[in-house]
Amino acid sequence: QEICDRQKAEQTLRIFLHSISHDLRNPVTGMLMVLNNLLNRPWSNNQGSEVDSEANSLRLRSTLESMAASCQRQLNLINSLVETHEYEVWGVPLECQSLLLHELIEKLVEEWQPMLATHQATLKNLVSLELPPLRADPNQLWRVFSNLIANALKHNPPGITITLSAEVIEKNYLGEEEQEPIKLVRCDVADDGVGMTPEQCDRLFELYKRGSLNRQTRGLGLGLYLCRQIITAHGGKIEVITQPKCGATFWFTLPVAVRDEG
Repeated sequence: QEICDRQKAEQTLRIFLHSISHDLRNPVTGMLMVLNNLLNRPWSNNQGSEVDSEANSLRLRSTLESMAASCQRQLNLINSLVETHEYEVWGVPLECQSLLLHELIEKLVEEWQPMLATHQATLKNLVSLELPPLRADPNQLWRVFSNLIANALKHNPPGITITLSAEVIEKNYLGEEEQEPIKLVRCDVADDGVGMTPEQCDRLFELYKRGSLNRQTRGLGLGLYLCRQIITAHGGKIEVITQPKCGATFWFTLPVAVRDEG
């Protein structure tokens, strides 16, 4: 029994450490891209006058604000993982609140622009302003979208288009029998890339399962596993619809916030 307990603790610790390394990769990379944009921007010989110009000051301020936001989000992720490293045993802890998905996606698209430019990719936000508020943890939801976008960029050639969309559905629409249908929001992250075969989709959301579309891709195969853990903790489900040469659509469901939650 003692050996089993030790092995279980070690497995939990491995998942914890790997989660940290995985989640830090995307925001740190984004921060570096912003820094590179700042360093590579054209400067005139008379830098003093250009720096003092109002237009340049606004651009610099916007860049610094983006860096600060990325660093703050990174800190939030680290704190969340450190405080909740036993989530594999007890489940993913959530700090749910009522949130507007369109606003979250707008910020997400803005932060991903440097990385999208590097991959010559386009990210479309088709999430409607009329969508009802969600009951979700914004930091964990950001992780899900970021992992799915990062996967699309890693496993496809440059120039792809990634489309984010969402719609209100009923739980029965997904084939689950309920006496009273429950309203959910289905979120889609779709790309027009190379797609996957049924064999490649097998066990796609399991721990340490990596995509085989790109042999040069580095990673531990944690992204989709973490997505499933987070969505399951919200009471939703996550799946993928794909065919070779027809792109891939990852979709997941989230609960709608009740009105008196604000």
